[in-house]
Amino acid sequence: MGARPELFKQLWHNMYDRLTHLHGLNNLIWVWNPNAESSWAYDSAPYYPGHDVVDVLAMDIYNNDYRDTYYNKLVQLSGGRPIAIGENGELPDMQMLREKQPKYVYFMTWADYLTDKNSISAIQALYSDPRALNNGETGNGPYVPPPVDSYLIDDFESYGGSNGSLRSKWQRNVSGNAATVTLDTYGLNSGTYGLKLDYTIGNPGYAGVYRSMGKEWPGMQAITFWLQPDGSNRQLAVQFHETNGEVWEAGIKLEGTAARQVTIPFTDFARPGWSTGGNGVIDLGSIKEFAFYVAQGSGVQGSGTLYIDDVQAVKLPAEE
Repeated sequence: MGARPELFKQLWHNMYDRLTHLHGLNNLIWVWNPNAESSWAYDSAPYYPGHDVVDVLAMDIYNNDYRDTYYNKLVQLSGGRPIAIGENGELPDMQMLREKQPKYVYFMTWADYLTDKNSISAIQALYSDPRALNNGETGNGPYVPPPVDSYLIDDFESYGGSNGSLRSKWQRNVSGNAATVTLDTYGLNSGTYGLKLDYTIGNPGYAGVYRSMGKEWPGMQAITFWLQPDGSNRQLAVQFHETNGEVWEAGIKLEGTAARQVTIPFTDFARPGWSTGGNGVIDLGSIKEFAFYVAQGSGVQGSGTLYIDDVQAVKLPAEE
């Protein structure tokens, strides 16, 4: 129904009439929920089906784009009905909402974006805000999350089989040589997809890909991942950046072609020579970026292919 608001409104009314009058579903809450009017979205007002068939008005807001114009549009259209943030990635700033956009009654964070786009400290701060209801206030008792043994960095299953979606997350470092990521259905450890990394070593002598995190890994002791190397004897560097800019890196030699599980304790990570600043201590409470880089090492210049899957931050087994 894109660009055809009259057809959209007619479909809405048809659904409302059938579900409410034919099937007697009088307990439904009807939420009108367009995308926020970013540069690629239509003006939503012509698509509003009317007060008689809408209970709540909402907008999807991503990329931390909580503009007053979106809020004001909903307030104007709502006629006093509740308004909400229908979907979001980054959590809203509760102080900003309180001061400038106080009529939002709820927000709904897209499932994997909760920890993908927000740090644990930010999540805890929001849910402990006086304006945010939590389980203790709804009668279910305070929620205490169980301790975890691992944090998923990527298992490559959340991209819907789309290489475009993968590449929007895993980006090439353009200062290095050629590097291309592809979802692969053969070179993997589990699930449906793994990561295929095609790279070239020459001038410059490294190539790599990285992804933003917005994560915390409290209590974890190592990075682990499944790897099928290319027998090039080049060097694979595993790297992560803290929010304050401090960089940590550890490397392994790409020997043989047999797939294996790689586990690198955080005690093996060091700051690369080019990295400056920071306090010299790994801070697992503020992980901003994660990356894989290939350097020539004891190999030769040329191209190669690696297969990677199930990348995690984990606790190490207790020593007996």
